[in-house]
Order: sequence, then C-alpha cells, then structure tokens
Amino acid sequence: MDMTSRFPPIVVGVDGSGPAAAAAGAAAEEARRRLLPLRLVRVLPGSQASEPGPSPRQPVQLGPRRAAVTELTALRRSLAHHLPGGRIGAAIATGPPVWVLLREAASAELLVLGASGADHPGPHVGAVTSAVAQRSPCPVLVVPPGPPAPAAAPVVVVVDGGPGTQRLLSAAVLQASTRSTCLDVVPWSCAADDAPPDLTTLLRDVARTHPAVSVRLRDPVGPDPAALTGAARGAALLVVGRRDQEGTPDSPAVRPVLAAAPTSVLVVPLAPTTVTGPAPIRALHVPVVQS
Repeated sequence: MDMTSRFPPIVVGVDGSGPAAAAAGAAAEEARRRLLPLRLVRVLPGSQASEPGPSPRQPVQLGPRRAAVTELTALRRSLAHHLPGGRIGAAIATGPPVWVLLREAASAELLVLGASGADHPGPHVGAVTSAVAQRSPCPVLVVPPGPPAPAAAPVVVVVDGGPGTQRLLSAAVLQASTRSTCLDVVPWSCAADDAPPDLTTLLRDVARTHPAVSVRLRDPVGPDPAALTGAARGAALLVVGRRDQEGTPDSPAVRPVLAAAPTSVLVVPLAPTTVTGPAPIRALHVPVVQS
C-alpha cells in the first residue's frame, strides 16, 4: 500500500491558469510541511450545471483529455522538488467543477484552490472557488495571485467564541506550527456593540498544547468585513470559520472575506458537512501518474 492510499491527501484543483499553478505550488508546500501526499485534480466540465439535478452522461473528449494529461505531467514535474520521493498523484475527472471538487474534498485533508482561474480570470474570486469554499466538508485554502508572504509573517485567525472555536484554533495553530511562525488571535463580534468573546481558557489550552508557537491576542474587530480583512495585512495566512449557513449573524460571511483579503485565506468548516448533489457526469478519474 502506498502513502497516497494510507493518508488523506492535500488536493489542489488546477485548470491550466496562472492562479491555479500558484495554488499548486502552495499545495505542494502544505504537503511538504505536513508530510502528506499531494493530489492534482483537473476537471473537464461535462456539464455547466451547478445545482443538483439529472444530467446526461457524456464521454470525455479525447483532445481535451490528452491536453490535460500533458498539462498535469508538466505540472507534476515542476513540483517534484517540493516532494522528493514521488508522493504526487494526478487525475482527470469529468463533471460540473463545483461538484467534482466537493467530492474530492470529502476524502481530503485540505483542498487548495486559486482565488481566480479560467472560470473567472482577474483579481476577483472565481465562481467555482467561492462556491466550493462555502460548501466544502474539509478546510479550503484559497491562494491569491502574487508572491507568497514572507516566511516570518504571522498566521491570523478570527474567532467569535461560539461553537467550533476550538476546531478553528486547532486548524490555525497547526498552520502556525508547520510554518514555524507565530499565531495572532483576533476576537470578532457579530455586532458593533457586542462585547468581544472571552478567549482566556481557549488560548491557555492552545499555549499548553503548542508551547513552541507564540500566541498573541490582538484587538477585537467588529462585523465590517473591511476591518476583519484589515487585521490580516502583513499576515502569511488569514484563518476564518464557516458555519453551515453562510452569512449567519454569528459567523463572518466567507464571500466578502475572500473578495477583500490581502493574503491567502483558510476557510475551516466548524461543523460536519455532508456533500449533497449529483455524482459528477461520467465520474471517471483517469490516473495521470502513479505514485
């Protein structure tokens, strides 16, 4: 049994765009730091449907599939120095991109996506990335274009003290630990006149279980997304939680955070999430390279 079958992988969605290539590099670094395999997934849309419903089965066209194989082989080769030993697998799947990626996320440790891509080029968050980040059962790392943050930059996590805060802090401190940097904790209130949450006990537990990580409590921020994302300026990563219902009063809305964040964003589901929807059209995963 190889490593890719024993451990949940870091999965990255790629589509041939520059942002997707940057996301693949960030995913390879995540896999290296966590000692996990990396899985590259190229989606060939068999349908543009994005909501549940019956869809006819369609064959994978040979031309696009061959082009995708060439693209993935070159990408794997460019990432090999991150993961010596060949712990990189790749596959092609056919179907609506959102549903294919959500089903990949169901068995992944982490899903990594470019902030934009071939579906929505430019500086804004792409439609596929936005939809997946708001529904994924596993954490989603959204990587913006541009150079990565300095190695010493902190990880910033925004917490409201509600259910799931321990899970959110655990994800954030793991990022700080594997990056060998500090963790900045920013209390968040859903209303401007609310008192910030009391995080004393939770932060004491984090400091006890991760003594090598310096944990700093920052000034609280209110519901304005601009204030929330402003707290992440100069950070290597912004970590936010996602509740089941997007935009509920007790959780920062994911979409405006992704749109305005000055750095990569890790979106962590704070409760178990089930992927519901149609199976990808012709749910065929074509192995490109064997790991």
